[in-house]
Amino acid sequence: MTVISSMRFNSQEGAIVADEQSTYGNRKLSFADKLVRIGNGETYAIIGGTGHADFLFNVSERLRDYFNINPAQNSEQIAEITARIMDVRKLAIVRGELESNLGIRYEEFISGHCRSEEGQVIPIRQDLIERMNNIQNQANAQISNNTFTILGKDKDNVRLYRADASNLVPTLIGRPYDVVGSGNDSADEVIVEFIEKLEREKLKNIDPVEGIEALIYATHRASVRNQGVGGTPVIYVIGKEGAFLVSEARSQLADNMVRGYRREFLDRDVLKMLLQETIYGEKEVDDIEDQMFEAAKKGREFVRYLTSKKS
Repeated sequence: MTVISSMRFNSQEGAIVADEQSTYGNRKLSFADKLVRIGNGETYAIIGGTGHADFLFNVSERLRDYFNINPAQNSEQIAEITARIMDVRKLAIVRGELESNLGIRYEEFISGHCRSEEGQVIPIRQDLIERMNNIQNQANAQISNNTFTILGKDKDNVRLYRADASNLVPTLIGRPYDVVGSGNDSADEVIVEFIEKLEREKLKNIDPVEGIEALIYATHRASVRNQGVGGTPVIYVIGKEGAFLVSEARSQLADNMVRGYRREFLDRDVLKMLLQETIYGEKEVDDIEDQMFEAAKKGREFVRYLTSKKS
């Protein structure tokens, strides 16, 4: 259960925001590593995965290993290798399920024949074929929900891709944003509303601060509306000077001020100034927070709102 929203601001900038909550069985955890940088130098990507946490971690680690040895040529290559590794891992899981449960290799399942201990080729019984089909379908159903949104940085452009376990070919996203995860309906609604208000000329030159605000609020709304989404937002930014992960303290403060603005505790110009400093500036978090409360209307009510469970 998660939501990950990404946005391309212009040819050099973009951002990706995820909630931090994850579910393992009946446990709710708040330390999932959902955003990962793949590649170094001028060509790299920030990827965010939704689905089975261990499967996503496995794919991310293999991606890191691959591109630590093989420098990325472009972001499209990163997206393609991501999809390829997901497909390899999916097949490995299906193989393991078949051999563990029935003692039959995947190649035998595909051919419909296996070998006896004497080496004789014999057809697989129909009841075993039905059981194998059920095993494969169950494994694929669990794996197919795994998806990566990929914010790629090339030398001359920023691009968005999506790779999922049900498709060997990644998708190049034509719109300026992408949303994946169980909370995508609520998050998508917020971002679409933001995009629709932009003039056509600004769709390829979005104000980074306004874009990050929309991503943060989209994540917040998803956490309100969708079970299993929540925690402090995780914010990864591609800026003109490079990519950086926003600290947890700054991310929490950014979330608070965006929520405060939406509830009319902060004016628009104040929010933009504070958010700019929080994400891109060097001023201490405590000093920015003091500024926020000094500028807030109905300060005590604002504090009560932030400490309550109201949205």
